[in-house]
Amino acid sequence: MWAEIQNIRKNIALIKDDIWKQNTYSC
Repeated sequence: MWAEIQNIRKNIALIKDDIWKQNTYSC
């Protein structure tokens, strides 16, 4: 259960990082 929560948080962080990079490159 705890590992699943950590996995979800890591996935969210990766998604936010991808979005941030896309926004940076698009400008």
